[in-house]
Amino acid sequence: MSMTWGDLKAKVRGLVYLDETETLDNEFMFPSFANDALVRISTDFPLEEEVAISHFPLENAIGAATHAAATHTSDDLIYTAENPVSYYFECDGTGSCVIETQAGTVSSTVSMSSSGKYVAYKGFMSGVSMQLRFTGSYAYNVRNVAMYKYKKSALVTDIPAYIDYDAYDIETLVAAHSIKFKEFSKEPIVRLTDSGVKEEYVDYRIKGETVVEINHKDVGEYLISYRRYPAEITSSTLTSYVMDITADAGAALVQYLGSLMLKDENLQYAIMCENKYERLIADAANRKKFRGVQRSKSTRGWC
Repeated sequence: MSMTWGDLKAKVRGLVYLDETETLDNEFMFPSFANDALVRISTDFPLEEEVAISHFPLENAIGAATHAAATHTSDDLIYTAENPVSYYFECDGTGSCVIETQAGTVSSTVSMSSSGKYVAYKGFMSGVSMQLRFTGSYAYNVRNVAMYKYKKSALVTDIPAYIDYDAYDIETLVAAHSIKFKEFSKEPIVRLTDSGVKEEYVDYRIKGETVVEINHKDVGEYLISYRRYPAEITSSTLTSYVMDITADAGAALVQYLGSLMLKDENLQYAIMCENKYERLIADAANRKKFRGVQRSKSTRGWC
């Protein structure tokens, strides 16, 4: 049975005074303490979600793999493509990239300058048979060279990098749906087959705390599993609001919130409530051993 905000407050009042209608001296602190309790609850009773990723990077029109670094010395390095509309490459060193037709008509020139690190360059181009010609008087390295036949938008910033692994910031993706990312689940990613069946996928990387990287060449649909923080309570939250917790977290939340509300008034009783909370956590962990961990589905309608 779902617990509402009004139910939670009444149960805490009953825990303290054995009367669910009695007003607590620190009643105004309910929202603040409730949010502290919800953060703790989200660790012991995690809220699991999935977000879908459509991984369809633009195809490199150059054709042959150009991820590997190539060194410019005395001879120009030339990469060709048909009907490209944009380019991307990375360079470490000083030189020039001439954007021109394969017949030699120059469209523009990109000046490159760096020392000891790769710098990314990208921009739009137009023409039927085009090439990137890396030239100059010095030795330097280029890598991840790409030309694309299609645009994602009219913005240069939306020209994608051509790299081994494409990064997706899950925290940013779910924040667009008013969800606060907490951490990745233990097994964070699966791949969906054309028929929608989940299959194991291992060629991914976790970068930092919030980013998952998928191999550039592995085009397809993916589900990323993560844990989120519960929605926050405010002073204007309605009593009818259904608490954003798992189904089996209600009793534990009452005990923990009660312990927070009581600490300044009755420390001994507050400690008893927190001990009861710990027993409920242990009981829940034991139940999971027998029935297996169940992943809750999103009720927000976006994944």
